[in-house]
Amino acid sequence: MTAAILVLVAEATVFWLVFFRLKLLRLTPTWVVIFIFIMAPVFVVFLIGLRFVTPVSANATIVQHTIQLIPRLPDPTPVTAVLVEENTW
Repeated sequence: MTAAILVLVAEATVFWLVFFRLKLLRLTPTWVVIFIFIMAPVFVVFLIGLRFVTPVSANATIVQHTIQLIPRLPDPTPVTAVLVEENTW
């Protein structure tokens, strides 16, 4: 993976130097296509590399910690008003 990143950076630097900084060649669609064909295998290396370092699980567990709110009243008490609005935090 590190080698692929270094190759990617080197190719991008050479592209920038040749076409923008030193202006040795004029940027044409042909040069862009050639550059893409050179860079495509590097992207394939990234895709293959990510396949082997990405964690995979057959089952997943989602845990949501909740706090139960229990009123502490000495005896059963009737509810006289609800002081919250629906669908608000």
